[in-house]
Amino acid sequence: MNLFEHIAESEQGAMTLAELSVSLGAPKSSLLTMLRPLADQDYLIHENGLYSLGPRVFQFATSILARSRFPQMVRHHLKLLRDLTGETSVFTTLDRDRRVVVYEDVVESNLSIRYVVPIGATRPVFATASGKVLLAYADAEWRERYLAEEPLRQFNPRTVTDPGKIHAALEEVRRGGVCFTAGEAMAEAAGIAAPIYDGQSHVIGALLIGVPLDRGIANRASYQDMVMDVARRLSIAAGQRN
Repeated sequence: MNLFEHIAESEQGAMTLAELSVSLGAPKSSLLTMLRPLADQDYLIHENGLYSLGPRVFQFATSILARSRFPQMVRHHLKLLRDLTGETSVFTTLDRDRRVVVYEDVVESNLSIRYVVPIGATRPVFATASGKVLLAYADAEWRERYLAEEPLRQFNPRTVTDPGKIHAALEEVRRGGVCFTAGEAMAEAAGIAAPIYDGQSHVIGALLIGVPLDRGIANRASYQDMVMDVARRLSIAAGQRN
């Protein structure tokens, strides 16, 4: 880190090998051994005998800054999604140890008939829209172990418990970037969810709207578009670039 600090604080924003050797009190030969892989991995740029900070350093800094402001960004985008759809909006994450979806933050609908859930509530992974999104983008080893070991309870007649059908649904999520469920975990509720990415393109959560079943079915297409759009905006705010 001292290396990056010295370069960032230098007058030109770039330093020669000799200047770095003096500034850091390190032999040139030792520095070269360290500088070459950093340049190869784009942490540094080496041009015309000068070393300057590379794009990977700025991506890393942006990601750290985004993470520190992430709860505020989530709340802002949940309010935006609630205002666009009129429905209860939720940010969810996957608790791998407990094998549940966690409702980390909630902005409730103002409609008289609405989906109501407290912050901190948990839901089954395999039978919810946000759970299927998080499961679809989880690493394959964890996903297969979960599906092999988790009791796939039949909560009501709509609950999908066949592993083959669940796999097909997860593949559809990966293709389309969104998931719609109708009455699987709760008989009178529908859910629409999309993934949230960070600066390294890792899925770090899912954005969800919970909707009374009939309203969710009737407005599925427009709601899916709005959920995907706000999820994309939140991902960009969190540092995603592509």
